[in-house]
Amino acid sequence: MKKEIEKLVDVYNSFQQAYGKEVSLNYPFLIELIFSKDFKKIANQEELVSDRAGLEPQLENVKALFGSWEKEVKYIIPSACGTKCTLRYTLKSEKAGDFDVFAVLTSQDGKHIDVIDEIYREIEK
Repeated sequence: MKKEIEKLVDVYNSFQQAYGKEVSLNYPFLIELIFSKDFKKIANQEELVSDRAGLEPQLENVKALFGSWEKEVKYIIPSACGTKCTLRYTLKSEKAGDFDVFAVLTSQDGKHIDVIDEIYREIEK
């Protein structure tokens, strides 16, 4: 049986995949549904988003630089405490190439993502 954090990571993966493929959805509504109000996003030790309202503009900036993207999930490992989950995936972007990504997602309530802390490493071709 999947832990709540794993289910939340599945929802996040679907959200990120749809956004990258430019699927037409109500993203402001989904962002409120998935992410806590005090959500933070960190990439390579730099805070990119300091609250939920900053997520969509940050994703739009990524899309401007990287173009569309898709992700291939390698594995999802929930923590024993159930509040964190490690996610590894390959991000394939239209303009910037491919990246190996390790992400730790944190959720205190099991219903909203509080923090995403990612490490991106470009895959050499």
